[in-house]
Amino acid sequence: MTIGSHVRIARDAVVEAAWLGVGVRVGARAVVGKAAIVKDYCVIAADAVVPDEAVLAPCSIVAGSPARVVGSVSPGAIAAWPREAELLVRRAMSATGPKAA
Repeated sequence: MTIGSHVRIARDAVVEAAWLGVGVRVGARAVVGKAAIVKDYCVIAADAVVPDEAVLAPCSIVAGSPARVVGSVSPGAIAAWPREAELLVRRAMSATGPKAA
């Protein structure tokens, strides 16, 4: 596994990815599957499940199970990293809607 600089992996996340790019954020309880490639400045929301061998484009914001793109990181947000990243994680979590009980 290769992990870029300034990567944050939250509590209880499971990461089996082949590669995490620069500035990636992985939310709490997220799962990143085997051999997944997560390119620079991606945001993976809490509880998201990135499938095995998935390739996430740079600056993608993903959420859900299976994870799907719900937004993108703007150049302005990258300039304000990591503060802006935490806001993007919260927004991505709200994009998935309420959890089923």
